[in-house]
Amino acid sequence: ADLLDATGHKQEAITVYNGYIEEFQEDLLSVYKLGKLHKSLGNRELAAELGKRILSLSPDHALAKELTD
Repeated sequence: ADLLDATGHKQEAITVYNGYIEEFQEDLLSVYKLGKLHKSLGNRELAAELGKRILSLSPDHALAKELTD
């Protein structure tokens, strides 16, 4: 997913992240990366939802807070 994102294949990266997170819901780094990707594409509401999801599991997650801004 990181490589897809880095090479401009944003939608494909989102698909890969979603599939991975469905299997490994506790992987907060992947949830954060998905949120950051959504935010970069202007999907601020989705990014904020993902940020809140992370914060509900890890309230001190500093990076997740930037997704909710």
